[in-house]
Amino acid sequence: MSTSALAAGPETSDDSLVRRWFSEDTRFALAYGPFRTWQSPGGPLPSFAEIEEDLAIIRQETGRIRLYGSCGFMATIPALAAKHGLEVIQGVALSAKKDENEREMRCFGDRLAQSPNIFAGLVGNEILLRQELTEEELAGYIDRARGLGAKVPLSTGETWNSWCSEVNEGLRCPGRKRLGESVDFIAAHFFPYWEGVPVEHGAAHVLATWITLRAAFPTKEVIVTETGWPTGGRPFGLAEGNVENQRRFLRDLRGWAKDYRMPVVLFEIFDEPWKEIAEGQVGGHWGYFDVKRKAKHPGLQWPAAAAAKEPAGPAVRIEHPRTEKKFRTKTNCGIPVFGRAWHAGPGWHVRLEVHSDNWYPQEQWYPAGLIPVIDGMWSVPEAVLGGIGASNRHGLRATLLDADGKAVATDEIDGLIRTNECTP
Repeated sequence: MSTSALAAGPETSDDSLVRRWFSEDTRFALAYGPFRTWQSPGGPLPSFAEIEEDLAIIRQETGRIRLYGSCGFMATIPALAAKHGLEVIQGVALSAKKDENEREMRCFGDRLAQSPNIFAGLVGNEILLRQELTEEELAGYIDRARGLGAKVPLSTGETWNSWCSEVNEGLRCPGRKRLGESVDFIAAHFFPYWEGVPVEHGAAHVLATWITLRAAFPTKEVIVTETGWPTGGRPFGLAEGNVENQRRFLRDLRGWAKDYRMPVVLFEIFDEPWKEIAEGQVGGHWGYFDVKRKAKHPGLQWPAAAAAKEPAGPAVRIEHPRTEKKFRTKTNCGIPVFGRAWHAGPGWHVRLEVHSDNWYPQEQWYPAGLIPVIDGMWSVPEAVLGGIGASNRHGLRATLLDADGKAVATDEIDGLIRTNECTP
C-alpha cells in the first residue's frame, strides 16, 4: 500500500501487533465462552474435560482465542490453552462494582505472571457502551494494568462507534482522545446485524468502519476484537440471522480481511444458550459451531485474497460496491463504501459522490466530504442511495484530490439499483 495521507501507519514499527498477527496465524482468532446447555456464569459450570474438548476443537480452527475474565474457573483456561498451542487475548471483566474490579485486576496480574501464552490484554468489555465507568475511570484501570507488570499490548473492547465519539455526539468520528492515548491499540467491535445492515453489505460494513477508525486513530493499530453474524433470532432492520447469511458474511469477511490485513476475532466459536435470557433468541446463536459442538459450515472453503493490482501512478478505486449491482440498503438508504487510493501524498483526500437525478457529495462523515486516506485506504460507513422511480439507478464517483484540492484520478460505477423501499 502507498504512504498514507495521515501517517505511514503503525504496522511499520518493529513491535507491530498486526505484523505479529499475520506472521503467526492468518486465520480468524475466536472468542471463547465455554458455557453449554444449562450452564451459565452464575449457574452450573463446565468441567475441565469439557473445556479440554473445546480447546481441541478450537485448535483445529485457529491459533488464538479471546477470553473475557481472569478470575474463578476462567483463570484455569490460559494454562490449558497453552497445552493446546493456543495464544490468548486475556480479558479483565470490569463493571460498575469497584470491589469486584479490584479482584479482577489482581487475577489479571496473576494470569500475566503465570501464562506466557498471553498475546494481548483487554481491560474491560463494552464498559462505555453500558455506561458503567467513565472514560477517565476506564483509562485509569488500563494504566494500572501496566503497573501489574504487563509487557503485552493493552486495550479495552468497545463498539466501533463508542471509540468514535461520546454517546449521541453525532455521526462523525473524531475518536476518543483520552482513551486512545491510554491504549496500545484500538480494540473494536463491529456488528452489522445490530445496525440493520443487509448481509450483502455486512462484511463491507466491517471494512468501512474499520478504515474509519484507522483514520480517527492514525498512529494506532485497530484490531477487530469482535464481529460475527447470528444464525437465529428475529430480524433487525433488514439484517436476518440464519446459517446461509452467516456463511456469506464469513466468506466475504475472510477475503477482505486477508487482502487489507485486518486482524479479526470472530464472535464466537460456540453457541451459548444462556445469553438468550438477556438478548433474546439471537443472543444464543452467534457460534461458528452449535452448542453441541457441531460445525455449522463443514467443508467451508475460504476465498483467496485478491488484491487489486497497484497502478504505476496516483489512482483511486471503489472496492465496495462493485460487482453486485442490485441489492438492498439499510432502511435509511445507506450502504458502506470503501476503496483504495494509490500513491496518495500527505494531505490528499477522496471525495465521494452519489448520482440519482444529479451528483450529490457525501458529506455526512467528513467536513466538505473530504475523506482522509490512511495507508492507501478510504471509506465512509454510509453513503445514501435515496433515488426513487427513474432515479433509482445510482452511480458512485470517487475522486482523488491532492493537497491543493486538485483532482488527480477518478473511479466511477453506475447502474446500482436499490431493491427495497427506504427513507433517507
